[in-house]
Amino acid sequence: MFDYLSTLFSEPIAFFDQAIFRTLAVLIGLCCHEWGHAYVAYRCGDDAAKRAGRLTLNPLRHLDPVGTILMFFVGFGYAKPVPVNPYNFRGDRNRDDFLVSIAGITVNLILFVLFTYLAVLCSAFMWDGRFVAYNGLSRVVSYEYNAVWSVIAGSAKQDFGAVIARGWLVPFVRLFAYTALVNLNLAVFNLIPLPPLDGYRRQRPDLQGALSAQSKRLPHRHDDRAGALRAGNWAESSAGSSIPRRGCCRADPRDLGVRGCITSPSSSLKDRSTCCCT
Repeated sequence: MFDYLSTLFSEPIAFFDQAIFRTLAVLIGLCCHEWGHAYVAYRCGDDAAKRAGRLTLNPLRHLDPVGTILMFFVGFGYAKPVPVNPYNFRGDRNRDDFLVSIAGITVNLILFVLFTYLAVLCSAFMWDGRFVAYNGLSRVVSYEYNAVWSVIAGSAKQDFGAVIARGWLVPFVRLFAYTALVNLNLAVFNLIPLPPLDGYRRQRPDLQGALSAQSKRLPHRHDDRAGALRAGNWAESSAGSSIPRRGCCRADPRDLGVRGCITSPSSSLKDRSTCCCT
């Protein structure tokens, strides 16, 4: 992170060049991640995210102002969590809660495959045919080969300019490769079974049992108050790392949970009057 910031003063043009691609890649990953949570929750019967205007790919609906600034200048950022009320699910609550929890991770994995394919496809036309024939396309586009990292870092024309046949494709390959890498990191990081990551919920069967028991005794209620909570969103690329944010609130256990890139799939139930989102 400090190396990334140091270039702001030593090489400002290189810094903003890198920041633009980094921000675009993280924007795609975060917004699609949050949309995945909202879409699956809506299909399961909960319209809290739709009523909050989060069932969209419009980044303005998902981004937090401070998180966006950090994303550009520091290299990591976070988005607003998606409001989800598990008591509106039509089917089995534990199953639907699981589906909503893994929705963001699934979307990130799909984007990783998609943008990897686009990067490989554009690379096949970007490099000189003789260079590709000599090294093999699979080696040229692999992350083990320096050409890929040169493209992501923005130094491809300086390092491999003699074997680049179509220079106008370099920014596209760079964005596609960067976005694929960011989405892979988002998916893997959110699988870690630690709070407040998406993977944490699946490691707490006792908590699910308590939530299920509470839902049978409590009346049905739809509450959006927890939707205003802010949660950290972590993204890491080859040029930087990120730091999760944590927050805590007090609310009725019937209040909805929130889902974000590093928020827990639903609020942790401690007692009948405390909801802690960390």
